[in-house]
Amino acid sequence: GGMPLVGVISPDCPPPFLEGLTGDTERGWTGLLPERDRDALEGLGDAWPEADEAGLGEAGWWSARFGPWHGLWHAAPRGWSPMPGHGHQDCGGFELHYRNEPLFVDPGRGAYGETGEAALYRSGAVHNTLLVDGLDPYPANKPYYDEEFRRRFGGPPPEVTRFEDGIGLTHHGYGRLGHVGAVTRRWRFSGRDFTIADRVEGRTGVRAITRVLVTPHAADLDEGAVTIQREGAAWRVRFDGECSLRPLTHWRAYGQGTPATAIEITVTADLPWEGTLTVEAV
Repeated sequence: GGMPLVGVISPDCPPPFLEGLTGDTERGWTGLLPERDRDALEGLGDAWPEADEAGLGEAGWWSARFGPWHGLWHAAPRGWSPMPGHGHQDCGGFELHYRNEPLFVDPGRGAYGETGEAALYRSGAVHNTLLVDGLDPYPANKPYYDEEFRRRFGGPPPEVTRFEDGIGLTHHGYGRLGHVGAVTRRWRFSGRDFTIADRVEGRTGVRAITRVLVTPHAADLDEGAVTIQREGAAWRVRFDGECSLRPLTHWRAYGQGTPATAIEITVTADLPWEGTLTVEAV
């Protein structure tokens, strides 16, 4: 379904400049190279080793294919957004394609800044993740925090597990709220369907739990289900809780975007809590 674009897309490197790295060296910036250099680059590409899954995991990335589904998951190695940098609040965020169609995406960010829309697109509210009381999965990171402080308020590093039929994630970023424990998400794929089983540990007190899914397609809300539609294809999301649809922008390059939809599913419940989302290709 194309190259996933995650996070802030720098104006210094528009995505089309990277197209030559996907195989056709006459495209993108590689198309500006002399023919001998393009030939050398192709030869270098043939010698590249297979991706080192362990190394990717240490850097916070997991890529996996399950039947017609192909996903990319991200969780910063320490949970906290990287610092220094423009880290987003996307612990457990993912991009998921069905065959050649992006279904759930990272919306990116159209401009730099610390307020307004620039800040919104860096927050957990526009990433495919789970929020407790509308708060980001981790506190805002600061360069003067030491590792002992981060561990005290963010808990141990996230744990990601690859299963035969899916991916699992556990993080402790909400421990800072008091009486809120680990958040566990489990993606399980079966043919044309998949589920996300969520659990939030904790005790004493009602919490609002919001699960966000961002799709680059149009969506319609019916009772107990959301239908995502694109010419020649459709998917249905079944859920428990209250659901709303919010228009977003899917940023395809710096300052350039196309319409997208945020599916927001909220449950108010005592902890511990469990819930499941089901997505099926129809």
